[in-house]
Amino acid sequence: MEKTSKKRANKGAGSIYQDTKTGKWHCYETIGYINGERVRPNITCASKTEAQQKLNEIKANKDSLFEAYKIKKGLIQVEEIKAPTLHNSLDEFIQTYKKPLVSSCTNAGYKDEIKRIKGYFSSDTLIKDVTTKMVQEFLNSLAVRYSKETIRKTKRMLNWVLEKAMLEGEINQNPINIFVKLPLAKDEQHDTESRIGYESIDTYTDEELINILIAFEENDIYKPIIHFLIETGCRIQEVLAIKLKDIDRQNSTITICRALKMIENETDPTQPRFQWYSGTTKNKQGRILNISPNLIKVLDEWITRVFNEKRGNGKYKYEKIRNTFIREGEEAPLFCNNEGKQRTINGLSSIFRNKFSKNETLQGIHFKFHKFRHTRATIMGEADKMDELKAGNCQRFMGHTSLNTTLRYYVSNRVDEKKTKCSSSREWYDYLNCEKLEIINGKVR
Repeated sequence: MEKTSKKRANKGAGSIYQDTKTGKWHCYETIGYINGERVRPNITCASKTEAQQKLNEIKANKDSLFEAYKIKKGLIQVEEIKAPTLHNSLDEFIQTYKKPLVSSCTNAGYKDEIKRIKGYFSSDTLIKDVTTKMVQEFLNSLAVRYSKETIRKTKRMLNWVLEKAMLEGEINQNPINIFVKLPLAKDEQHDTESRIGYESIDTYTDEELINILIAFEENDIYKPIIHFLIETGCRIQEVLAIKLKDIDRQNSTITICRALKMIENETDPTQPRFQWYSGTTKNKQGRILNISPNLIKVLDEWITRVFNEKRGNGKYKYEKIRNTFIREGEEAPLFCNNEGKQRTINGLSSIFRNKFSKNETLQGIHFKFHKFRHTRATIMGEADKMDELKAGNCQRFMGHTSLNTTLRYYVSNRVDEKKTKCSSSREWYDYLNCEKLEIINGKVR
């Protein structure tokens, strides 16, 4: 066989040569050694200039070329790109898409949802391994302890993270599909037949409202709060943020323009983890509600007691609250705590739960602040059929952005229920009946 003749390039040109028989140029360069033998690719080029360019590329990428050669020969295995875990994806989603954009109070709620998800799925669960069946079993496990709304929010959080993973190519499809349903929650597992045809809405019965009013009748501090909750149906955050200046006695109205909010303390370990402050309402819009003479009377009695009522020793009974009213004037919160400071939702909830558990009149009544709100909306619709005008008034009265929210989640289907009130409750009947008070007609200025 005839030997191929080679002609070396000029000195200093590198490892390139021209095949004198074919006239083509070649370049080669050692990129590494395997078992003492050199590995050097030989590349054929059309010209000397191209051969020089290829040689320079080989010299610049020796390491990567040698790595690719070993992989091709099966000498090393390609390391699989580590897929993200569900736990890491949850943390990344919150840090990037939620924490910088929403309030601390909302972020605190998100943390609870993430805690529930992480508590069920192990820390090494890859997001690509989450299946539809796993999601449904997870939601079913929540039904033992949590309400429907809590389960819905937790499902929403998981869906956000999985949707993001799908958009970024980490999974092919979102396992939360049409087959994933919210289970029957703990607060819905009774009286299932009565739920058919409409959403289950938790409200106080008329008899329960009467018992609540009677139980708090002699309590100077909490009586006005109860009356306010029943008549206005305001969110508890809005009730505790009301100031003395918000009451308009001349026009019999109350202005709802702020709400108590919570911010998480992440800097000072000596201070409580959560701190309360007065912010905007949920829909960031204020509203003016008509209130009855009865409610104005209850509120004025409370304010009068604060300023004038004394103990047997001559000291003012509500001295610290009185000092706050004097010091802050019209800017003072209407419902201070016993120390004259801003009352918190957690503190008031604890007091009311204790009251409901120990008072014989309140035995068997399931207490929730938001239940007063649902009851108020329901009472507004009980006097007559909820037509379009009344529905719109009810929406504005409750401070909802969407009419659908009012009708779906707040107005219970109790229109056909019989009212069974004894004669001794006639006074409260007039107080609650939506046909007897202007406020119930949903007139909002």
